[in-house]
Amino acid sequence: MTEQEDRIAADRSVCMGSGLCAYIAPDHFAVTDGLVDVLSAEVGESDANAVNEAVEACPTRALTLRDQ
Repeated sequence: MTEQEDRIAADRSVCMGSGLCAYIAPDHFAVTDGLVDVLSAEVGESDANAVNEAVEACPTRALTLRDQ
């Protein structure tokens, strides 16, 4: 693990299940029963751009990135 890794947090209580996160970063997100599932919470350098884009694309801001 590097110092630059972040961790994904999802607030399912505000998720509307748009699926944008799963479309943009399918290695990290899925939508099950209309709500986001975080498949892999740790974000390395190689996935950072896609995960950042997915977090920004979330229409309800249900996704956040936290520093480790």
